[in-house]
Amino acid sequence: MGRAGSVASQMGLTVGDRGSSARLAIVAIPANNEAERIPACLTALAAQRNQGGAPLAAGLFEVLVFANNCVDETAAVVRALAGVVPHPVTVTAETLPPDKANAGWARKRAMDLAAGRLVEAGCRNGLILTTDADSTAASTWVDATFRAFDGGADCVAGYIDAHPGEMIELGPAFVRRGRLEDHYLSLLAEIQARCAPQPHDPWPNHRISSG
Repeated sequence: MGRAGSVASQMGLTVGDRGSSARLAIVAIPANNEAERIPACLTALAAQRNQGGAPLAAGLFEVLVFANNCVDETAAVVRALAGVVPHPVTVTAETLPPDKANAGWARKRAMDLAAGRLVEAGCRNGLILTTDADSTAASTWVDATFRAFDGGADCVAGYIDAHPGEMIELGPAFVRRGRLEDHYLSLLAEIQARCAPQPHDPWPNHRISSG
């Protein structure tokens, strides 16, 4: 199932038509044997737009792919796409030891690499955002994320959903049940938010906090 992702900006540039302060930002992507799906992930990041529908400036954010324990061509696919997409893309290939060869440690390593990049650049107000290699970010995800940070947010979480095409392939009964469940859980989230409001996460919010 595909999921939504996260993103960023580059020193000396601003997102869309906003006057936000320039900052270096990197989207960190752990990838394990994702040669088939990562092109869609990088394409979605390359096609980011602002709220008015205009494409974001080339080089507005960096992409760092951490190819861990891959036995396919994930790293090679990323390197080939790096010359096509409008934002800087780097890939680091490593083999994690057996006790750390899992999604959690891979995510940590990817974000540590991004943090190291910010330190090297001497960037004190940088951002690290993360998504999955089998995910496709919404077209205004970068702009919306920056707007949230510019508005004073300390952390931004995006909503994660199943890939529409794969949901349809599971048949009408699955789609119908899924829509009912999603509506039910959304109502529960609203009830909880209104009955026990959290100052840091006011309604409307979303109910996804996994990962």
